[in-house]
Amino acid sequence: MLATLMLLALVLVAGVFVYNYVMHQGVVVNGGAGVSIGSAQITSEPGGRGYLSVTIINTGGVRISSATVSVYSQGNLIYQTSCGPIPAGGSATATGTIPSGISNGAQYMIIVSATSNQGTATASQEVVAV
Repeated sequence: MLATLMLLALVLVAGVFVYNYVMHQGVVVNGGAGVSIGSAQITSEPGGRGYLSVTIINTGGVRISSATVSVYSQGNLIYQTSCGPIPAGGSATATGTIPSGISNGAQYMIIVSATSNQGTATASQEVVAV
């Protein structure tokens, strides 16, 4: 009985590890596109506004024609911006002012979706507004 419980706990821990690894890496969905988030920050400003800065790294072997950065709060899309093109192996920084909904210390999900002529790729990262 104890061995079964230990095995179940080990499988659960391994599953959490794999999930976290996949969520923090650029996930290639199709073709030669690849993307990761080098850094991401949301700085809260007075009145609920926020300043967004996301460094996008092209980890694939093809040029990214455009990258869309989406910011979610509790599952709701609150801001979206885009940048590009990004050469293979290169990086770009997407910035913007989020007009409302930002609170210091709150958690936000940033999802980058990159498109190339050979497919799309996504990456995500959770950030806490400072």
